[in-house]
Amino acid sequence: MSDEARPRATVVVPASSGDPALGAVVASCLAQSEPRLEVLVVHDGPSAVPRELDGIDDARVVALALPGLGAGARANVGIALARGASVKILLGGDAEMPPGCIEQELAALDAHPDCAAVVALAAERPSLLAELLEGRAPRVAAASFRADALRSLGGLDAALTHALGYDLWLRLAPRHPVHALAAATSAATGGPEGPGDGGVASRVEHGCVLVRAICEHGLDWWCGATSCDARAAWTELALRLLRSGFPEVLPLVRMSGRRARAMGHALPPLEELERLAAERTALPTSLP
Repeated sequence: MSDEARPRATVVVPASSGDPALGAVVASCLAQSEPRLEVLVVHDGPSAVPRELDGIDDARVVALALPGLGAGARANVGIALARGASVKILLGGDAEMPPGCIEQELAALDAHPDCAAVVALAAERPSLLAELLEGRAPRVAAASFRADALRSLGGLDAALTHALGYDLWLRLAPRHPVHALAAATSAATGGPEGPGDGGVASRVEHGCVLVRAICEHGLDWWCGATSCDARAAWTELALRLLRSGFPEVLPLVRMSGRRARAMGHALPPLEELERLAAERTALPTSLP
């Protein structure tokens, strides 16, 4: 296929059967000003083409039925099949895209060739790293990713249910630069995702991927957006996890503490942090 015929961008829609918004989401993709676009609708069946796409007759739309796979696995199939150099992933619940969204994000990727992704952050939000430190992340639909960067990460973690986007950003941001767009023109209009969006299971899953990132990348990376040292950063993160009140979190905190100590960081006693978390006490500056 010649470069002129190849799509510049691929939109991956890991859709669920019966989603009433699917038709509007796909229509918003086709209304983009970028003509070299493909839309991969990877859905959970049972029919080859979802009935929500009845009336949409456009060669740029390809539907693939994969019953039995979760949203992350369906998204990964789309990432693997994407012909565009950039990929946008519209996970369930994300709104349709406003006009010009793809064009603006492609222009930003062209202007920042060192960046693996561009993401729309609202003006009042802090940096991406600060969002991650606070336990939140931009919605995946608020970004366009370079396809090669997504594939190098292995795509989304298909074993996750609630923290797919948070985990992706935690794996991407330490490895690749990400450019923040000044204007929020993305498909995601609901603000950043956080662990409270999905109840108990979401909080535990967000805690798991956060500790995994700490163990993988070390504490020093987490201090890049703050003025505190690694010890203070881990202490604050550990308190936040412990205060979630779920017993599954404690072994994760212990694991990250062992990893941090092995890297030479002096950390406060875990017992003291457990006491402070139980009492909902603020972190004292004199904590040993």
